[in-house]
Amino acid sequence: LPDGTGQFNSLSTIPDNTQAAFNYRWDFGDGFAVPANSDTSSKKDPVYKYRNLGPYTVQLIVTSNNNCVDSLPKQLVNVFPQPKAAFEAKDSICLGERIDFTDESDGIVSGITKWKWSFGNGDSSFIPDPVYRYTSSGTPYTVRLYVYSAEGCVSDTASKPIFVWNYPTITAGPDFTMLEDGLRVISDAKATGTGLQFLWTPSTYLNNTRVLNPSIVNPKDDIGYRLFVTGRGGCATSDSVFVKILKMPKPPNTFTPNGDGINEFWEIKYLNDYPNAVVEIYNTAGSIVYRSIGYSTPWDGKYKGQALPAGTYYYVIDPKNGRSRQAGYVTILR
Repeated sequence: LPDGTGQFNSLSTIPDNTQAAFNYRWDFGDGFAVPANSDTSSKKDPVYKYRNLGPYTVQLIVTSNNNCVDSLPKQLVNVFPQPKAAFEAKDSICLGERIDFTDESDGIVSGITKWKWSFGNGDSSFIPDPVYRYTSSGTPYTVRLYVYSAEGCVSDTASKPIFVWNYPTITAGPDFTMLEDGLRVISDAKATGTGLQFLWTPSTYLNNTRVLNPSIVNPKDDIGYRLFVTGRGGCATSDSVFVKILKMPKPPNTFTPNGDGINEFWEIKYLNDYPNAVVEIYNTAGSIVYRSIGYSTPWDGKYKGQALPAGTYYYVIDPKNGRSRQAGYVTILR
């Protein structure tokens, strides 16, 4: 079943070899026949289709050309139920993700011997529990399975829609710098996809970790962030960005360039993070005694190679990068 088609063959004979003149009367014993009593045939080798399980008692009555009659009943017990196809698999996956199909078909009275899988894109498989990867997204792919039992009976068809989703396309943007205690939106973060959800980690200094473009508020130290974006089907991808925090330069108010190897230079903390910073130093007469763009080599208290006298000098530091100028006094001690 459900095909239920049986081929019946008469092997009847007669000693005078007049079988060609036989009349046949088959009764297939089908009490479920519709209409009633339609389960008969006068053919020598008829085909009959049963629609229910047996057993059935089939009777053949043969009449010769001399009206001699013989009959023979035979029990037909092997009408097998239709196998039931079934399988288990995820109903939603990400593009390229492995999907495992598990056959759960029931042969009812015998085992399953053949499998026919169709993955909804022209590909197929003939093993019990195939593993497959879709190479393009679709909404959805209808996967179908039918099986054969050991008797050759074909099952119904089990089907299931499988949604294959693309991973979101994202970037957290290029690394950047910002001022300590400043405010900046991570405006270069971008994402495309369907049903997107966002998560930034860690949450330190961020005003909102669940939006694509949060603001960094009052940062104190360098920090790296990772952006996780989840789309339809739970498909997630991530990217990272590093933020360099430009701290306020901290110039000391004294240094001692006296040749003892201690505190010989005017070391300005954090100024190296400002490669375009301009540093100018003036004596009490208002004459410039030192100027540099960038501060990779700290001032040693000299002017044109000659040691300047001990005393107080006026400085102006322009860090650039959006930070205001600083001015103050530094004293050389000898």
